[in-house]
Amino acid sequence: MVTSVNSISIISLTYNNWRLLDNAFRSLVSQQLPKVSFIEYIVVDDASSDFNAGEVHDLALKYGVGDKFDFSIRQNARNIGTVASFNGAIQVSKGDVIIPLAGDDCFAGPNVISAVVDFFNKNNSLIVTGLRVPVINGKVHENDLIPDVKYHWLFEGDEQKPLLEQLCLKKNIISGASTYYRREVFELLGKFDENYRLLEDFPFYEKALNNGVKIELLKEKTLLY
Repeated sequence: MVTSVNSISIISLTYNNWRLLDNAFRSLVSQQLPKVSFIEYIVVDDASSDFNAGEVHDLALKYGVGDKFDFSIRQNARNIGTVASFNGAIQVSKGDVIIPLAGDDCFAGPNVISAVVDFFNKNNSLIVTGLRVPVINGKVHENDLIPDVKYHWLFEGDEQKPLLEQLCLKKNIISGASTYYRREVFELLGKFDENYRLLEDFPFYEKALNNGVKIELLKEKTLLY
């Protein structure tokens, strides 16, 4: 049974790019957070060659991350890939909703987390994807939104066979970077398939749609990618 969102887990995966976490930290502390009982932020490093947990803690302290979130760092003893890293973070996380945020990405505005949680609550959603806005060399490319407006109809209604056909026979229009998960969906379907090392999102979307789990579209910009 789907219940109201009362806690949130935000997860950042890093591998040899942890020095870019200041982007995620600045974005996080600018959020107008929803009224829930618990929000945690987990950074998971996949055995970067030069990862420095002390510097990450200092950076988090600089931006006040610990003032707004229950903050923790996890370090993999060896490089296991993004899929297993994400699964491991989900396993130890406590939130009703899982929100990924790469270290070099930013939320598209100050109300993204609240908008995502509100959408989950209003629609009893299990998987929600938002609009990803590519940023190339500092320039925002509004015309390259993913999913593009011409694909929005694929998410409407209860029948999502057209969306499954789009993903499998044409191209994947859903960005894992701006897709969010209610914990129950992993209890229903299992976690991401670790037969894939670096590709967690597409196989999971296919599995969800084949098992009647709807992927819903939040028609708001949620991520600067």
